[in-house]
Amino acid sequence: MRSRPIHYPEQAVNAVQTPASLAISVALRRARESRNVGLRAFARSLDISAQYLSALELGRRTPPIVTLAVLLTALKVDATTVDRLLQLARHSEDPDLVDSHAGHHEAIAWHFEHLSTDTITWAPALIPDLLRTPAHEIHLANHPLADPQDNGVRSFAAATRSRNFADRTRRYTFLIGDTALHACPTYIYADQLEHLRKLAVRPNVTIKIASSDACPPGLISPFTAYQQDKITLVVAVQHHHATTYLSARDTLGQYHRTVRWLRRNALDAVDALPISGFAQHDGGQGSTRGTHESQQNVGTAARDLSQASANFDKP
Repeated sequence: MRSRPIHYPEQAVNAVQTPASLAISVALRRARESRNVGLRAFARSLDISAQYLSALELGRRTPPIVTLAVLLTALKVDATTVDRLLQLARHSEDPDLVDSHAGHHEAIAWHFEHLSTDTITWAPALIPDLLRTPAHEIHLANHPLADPQDNGVRSFAAATRSRNFADRTRRYTFLIGDTALHACPTYIYADQLEHLRKLAVRPNVTIKIASSDACPPGLISPFTAYQQDKITLVVAVQHHHATTYLSARDTLGQYHRTVRWLRRNALDAVDALPISGFAQHDGGQGSTRGTHESQQNVGTAARDLSQASANFDKP
C-alpha cells in the first residue's frame, strides 16, 4: 500500500546549509541506506520526486517537521533517533549546533569539505586524522579512552574523505602544534614524520608547525574552518564526545583572525629553517626534557623534512 503524498512548500529551500540541516540530511540518508532501500524506490513509495528526496539527503532543502516525521516513520527509525532529529529540525536555522552523535561528524565533515575550496585545521595535540599513518590510527583506536563506535564510523568514512583530500583542486592547510609530534609513540614516530614529508610536497597541501611558545597547549581548542573562496562557511570545534559547529558571522570572524595569527606564527614545514623549541620525543608518555640534545634531534628531523621538499622541487 502506497503512503500518502508529501506536500512540501517552496520555503523549505535552505539556501545556506546550517550544521543542523546537514545533520538531518546525513541521518536521513543513513537511515534509508541501512534499510537497503534505493533512493528512487523510496521516493516512489512516498509519491515524492527523487530530486526532492535527493535534495533532502544532500542538505540542499530542509524538510518541514511533519515531512521529516513521515520520512522517519516510513524508514522505521527508532523513537529515540526520531525525537533527536525532530529536535534538530526545530533548530534547523540556528547558526550553531552541538552534536554528540558519533556517526555525524565524519559525514558532516565530508559534506563541508566537499563544499569548500579551503579546509584549515588547527591540531594542537594530535596529528590530524587525514595526515596519520595507518599504524598511528590503529594505535589511537586501541587506546582505552577511544570510542569503538566512533572508530567504526571513522573507518567507514575514511575512503570518502580521502577522495576529497586527493582532489588537487581543494586546498588543505594543517596548523599543527609541536606537542602533536611528541604524542606519536616511538615505534611509529619515524614513519609518521616520513608520511608528513610526502604529504607536505603536495601542491594543494600546506603543513605548518606552531611551537609551544607561539601557542601554548590548551590555549586554543582544536578546530577546522571550512572556507569557500576565502569566505568561512562554518567552524567545527572538536571535543572528546561531541563537536560544536559554529556559523554565526561574528564568531566566524574571530576564528578567521585566529587562523591568520596561527599562519603568521607557525613555521612552514617545507622551509629550510629548523623548527626550534621542541623537547625530546618521549614515546607519547607526556613528559618532555627540554635539553640541547632534544632540540638537535627534532631540528634534524625538521631539516630532513625541508631537504626532502627541496629535492622534490629540483628540476
